[in-house]
Amino acid sequence: MADEEWSQVLSTAYDSGAEVRNIKMITQHITSTPVSQSSRLCAGFTLLEIVIVMLIFSIISTAALTLLISSQNVFGSGTTIANLENQARRIVEQLANEIQQSSVSRLSPAPPALPEYLDSMTYQINIGYVNGVIQWSTPITLAFQYAAGETDDGIDNNGNGMIDEGFLTRTQDGVTQYITYWVKDDGFHLSIDRNKLRIHLELENTNNRGTIMETSVETIVELKNPSPK
Repeated sequence: MADEEWSQVLSTAYDSGAEVRNIKMITQHITSTPVSQSSRLCAGFTLLEIVIVMLIFSIISTAALTLLISSQNVFGSGTTIANLENQARRIVEQLANEIQQSSVSRLSPAPPALPEYLDSMTYQINIGYVNGVIQWSTPITLAFQYAAGETDDGIDNNGNGMIDEGFLTRTQDGVTQYITYWVKDDGFHLSIDRNKLRIHLELENTNNRGTIMETSVETIVELKNPSPK
């Protein structure tokens, strides 16, 4: 073989060897390069990672649900109490405005026969003057009555969660008005000291969890009209 032909063959073999070495170096570089975080994410989560995420999510969801339920219960209880207080104050204020127009002599029973506490009372109020003489209304009776199905036995007879509850009535000229419901047993009573009448009212109701909520309001009324001498 001529010298030129041998030189061409050796040159080709050298180039081929260099190419093979280059390929090996590139392969080693690829295999030794660390896998990036994005590549791992693309590969997906392991079962353990999924379980841990689900557990954390479950704990957070349970805590949030518990907080929500607790908030609803507190809101429900607060609303029930607020409604009872507003109703009790409104009723006591109405009674006070009316009864203060009466006189000790127009109360029945009247002192000194008036017991220390009353759950009913009849009275008359001043409705005007004729020739300087007070004109009295027809008798008005306030009384506590037990709710339908309830009696004074310490048992929740009507199944509404409250015991021996009732309502307050106002009767005049044979017409009875229901002033308020949810009156607690022994929750309405009156007492008098000279010309001052104490009005006490207790209301109760159940909240959204069935818990009994109670409130009480009391005021003292000074009777404006003097008793006859």
